[in-house]
Amino acid sequence: MNRFARSGSLVGAIVLAFGGLALAADQESWDAIYVAGSKVGHTHVKVEQLKDKAGQDLLRVRVDWELSFERGNDRVRMSQAYGTIEKPDGQVLRLDTITRAAQNTFRTYGDVKNGVMSLAVEAAGQKQAKELDWGPDVRGPYAPS
Repeated sequence: MNRFARSGSLVGAIVLAFGGLALAADQESWDAIYVAGSKVGHTHVKVEQLKDKAGQDLLRVRVDWELSFERGNDRVRMSQAYGTIEKPDGQVLRLDTITRAAQNTFRTYGDVKNGVMSLAVEAAGQKQAKELDWGPDVRGPYAPS
């Protein structure tokens, strides 16, 4: 399975190729990120099996990427850590994402209870919270198709 990501702020496209992986439990993948033929970063995907307190099978899915490139006279560094806790069918129960660009950090996280995601967003020293309807059909990045 190939995954593609594009960044409108970059000249060209950043292609994240997850090397045909059909990720199952306890697997990981490292891949390089190229722009215009030059390596500018990497991505790391890790899937682990775990159990909740009641013994239910779950998956922890983590996707991390880091970029470093020159833009004009400046070196730009960006990273993201995206993680979910999911049921084996891909139903998302927990979400936590941290994005860093320059000196800025943006975090989005939340838990699902009774079909509602209690989502929090933190940026620039401020926090906002919102509840979203979150049905069992909301799937994570590696849910079975």
